[in-house]
Formats: sequence, C-alpha cells, structure tokens
Amino acid sequence: MPALASSASVRPRAHAIAVAIYTRVSTANQVGGRFDSCESQAAVYRDFIAQHANDGWFEVACFPIRPARAVR
Repeated sequence: MPALASSASVRPRAHAIAVAIYTRVSTANQVGGRFDSCESQAAVYRDFIAQHANDGWFEVACFPIRPARAVR
C-alpha cells in the first residue's frame, strides 16, 4: 500500500501539481550506488519536490518496488 504524504507537506494551491514517487531496485547490479535503495531514491525525489513547492508541487504517494528475492 502506498505511503501517503504527511500533513506537514505543502498544501495544494490553485495550480497544484500532485506528484507520486515510484522507486525501484530490482537487481543486485543496482546495489552500491547513490540510488541503491528505494529509501535513498525517495529522499532524492522528495528533495526535488521540496525545491518546487513554491510552484505548487506536493507529494501524494510513494510506491517503492523491491525485488521479489533479497538483493545481496
């Protein structure tokens, strides 16, 4: 189930832009870099959304997609 944005997030305005975050780590080859977890990817996207808050951007949900098997 998607995690909904907290009540402390930017409130929608007349020209609000709802943003959903989709993150994915599917293979062991993706582990070890800046975007090696769904959490680190979401943090980068949340920072980007915050930079555009004055333009009406706000997070509505986050959809982390993790591998079916544990990534080693």
